[in-house]
Amino acid sequence: MLYLLAGLVALVVLVSLPRLVRSQPKSARTRVLTPEETAADAAPPGTVSGSDDPGRWNKLVQQLRELGFFEHLPPDQIEQSMRQCVEMHWLFEGEEERSFFADAEDLAEGGIGRWLQQSVAPRLEHKKIPMPAIEESYSEDAYTVQIGPRKYTVHTEQDDDLTKWKNGCVHAIRIVNDLLTDANHPERLFWLHGAEDGLVAFLTPAMFERITLARVIPSGSWPYAQT
Repeated sequence: MLYLLAGLVALVVLVSLPRLVRSQPKSARTRVLTPEETAADAAPPGTVSGSDDPGRWNKLVQQLRELGFFEHLPPDQIEQSMRQCVEMHWLFEGEEERSFFADAEDLAEGGIGRWLQQSVAPRLEHKKIPMPAIEESYSEDAYTVQIGPRKYTVHTEQDDDLTKWKNGCVHAIRIVNDLLTDANHPERLFWLHGAEDGLVAFLTPAMFERITLARVIPSGSWPYAQT
């Protein structure tokens, strides 16, 4: 069941990803094949198998460092974190101070406000973005969240359980990205995977482009977002 729920969330948000990319400046979304890339490397999501080539991973983490991916770490910890990324063939373990948990079930069952206060607000504070007042109204039949002047209807009595899970994830991401947009901040919050052990991460469009263009992470594990 959890795999089904995670797949549903991924499918819904991936369908809307082109809108996110189209909303970025042309220079941030143009994909140009580099000399070492092949047609297979440029294949659409769902067909890239990834790579454990240490040379390609080293290149990716070096490029991400230049883009500020590791900027939240103390300088003396950056090299160690980069080595771990290369060795583990993964970028998001929390040590990079960009990724954190988002439990899809908890979000759907009245937990968005708590998640915003406990997990998101401290990270936004580091970005000089205040968290507005949060008001929630939750029951099994209806769930609304008001963030400052904006009101979000997470689910209604017409939604089934799967839709409620999906809506909890979608609106959690949308709320944070609305705050980032209002503050003219370059980062956006992306899903890495959903379900009960959901993981999200702050990335700039340039970081997203570099991660997907590198083709070292399987495309089924690429970051994705709902806008």
